[in-house]
Formats: sequence, structure tokens, C-alpha cells
Amino acid sequence: MENREILKQEIEKKREELSRLIDSQGEAETLYRLSVELDQLIAQYMGA
Repeated sequence: MENREILKQEIEKKREELSRLIDSQGEAETLYRLSVELDQLIAQYMGA
């Protein structure tokens, strides 16, 4: 249960970081990397 909470917090932080970068029109490569990292965290959360 504790691991799911940690993953949930990491997902939220990554989502906020991605949103800020989108708002500031960040570089496509960085947006893609963050998006992939977020997807991986979500997959881990769903499998936990």
C-alpha cells in the first residue's frame, strides 16, 4: 500500500512538471521524455 502512495505522488509531480513544460512551450524532445516517464509510472501504479 505504501508503494502505491509513493507512485501516486511521483505521478502527480511528473504530471505537474509536464503541464508546466507544455504551458511554456518546451522542447518536443523533453515533452516526449516526460510523457514516457509519466506513462511508465502510471503502468507501475496500475500493476501495483
